[in-house]
Amino acid sequence: GYGGYMTWDQIRALAKEGVTIGAHSAAHLHMADATPDEIARDIARANARFKAELGFVPEIFAYPYGETSLAVRAQIAASGYNFAFGQYSGVISARSDFFDLPRFAINEHYGTLADFRVRARALPLAVNDFTPADPLIVDDNPPAIGFTVGPGVTRLGQLACYGSGGNSVALKRLGANRFEVRLAAPLPPGRFHLNCTVPAAEGRYRWHGAAFYVPARH
Repeated sequence: GYGGYMTWDQIRALAKEGVTIGAHSAAHLHMADATPDEIARDIARANARFKAELGFVPEIFAYPYGETSLAVRAQIAASGYNFAFGQYSGVISARSDFFDLPRFAINEHYGTLADFRVRARALPLAVNDFTPADPLIVDDNPPAIGFTVGPGVTRLGQLACYGSGGNSVALKRLGANRFEVRLAAPLPPGRFHLNCTVPAAEGRYRWHGAAFYVPARH
């Protein structure tokens, strides 16, 4: 019922031409704040509408606002989707969680051709042992963020991390490949994005992002 959005006729035309259609919930829930029953009802409502309008249910999901948690991811996976996207910058790699895939924003703030070139040429920054495992921050705030960079990544002395919303972060190197991101203050309620990059060859960047969510009730 809102203006400026595609109609079902337009979406059907795209699907007929081979464009992949993904799901984004029915009510645009803050899923990290919602109960499992609320999420299940929302997904069922969305799936019924897709089935009625398109004749199929999408296999790909995108979390509203990019807000998620380990519990939400597990519920989306159990609901029959094959992949799910967050809403933070980064490059998909073989190490990526299929139910927390990154995606670069191309919009009115980061939509220049130069921005697009940088992102299109970006390489994955392979990390493991990333903490905290759950992006839902409830008790330990500021969270103890840390990760180990995988083998083969050079120029680690130029690795830099940036926080969203003006949150000041300091990067501490522990040993050869282990890093800690130390926050100056607890995260406020809402979303927090972390972007870590290191220069690669030919003017490209290796890029790893993460998103966290602090519920308002905490």
